Order: sequence, then structure tokens, then C-alpha cells
Amino acid sequence: MHIKIESTEDFFARGKATATLADKGLLEKESGIVSFENAEDLARVVSAAKIDLFRCIRSH
Repeated sequence: MHIKIESTEDFFARGKATATLADKGLLEKESGIVSFENAEDLARVVSAAKIDLFRCIRSH
């Protein structure tokens, strides 16, 4: 899982690129990305404890 900050435009551009690859059967693996538009939103939602929880979930 990846957590990142990206603009709305970047979010939709990444989604469009991923959909194009999926349509062509070229996606190699599943991807998990949680994105936030700015650092303030990220800080409100993601604490160290929640990051540990994400890691635990990912490992199962």
C-alpha cells in the first residue's frame, strides 16, 4: 500500500492510465494507493498507529 499526496488532476490521470493498462491486459499486479490532496488532510487521517494497522492488514 502506498500513501501519497497528489492533486485531483494527478489522481484522475493515474486512474485513466491504470484503466488503459487494465483494458489492454497489461497490469502486472494489484496496487493499493491511498492519496490525499494536501498534507493537512493526510495528517488528520493517518497517525503512526493507523500506518501500523495498514502494514498489518497488507501482510495478511
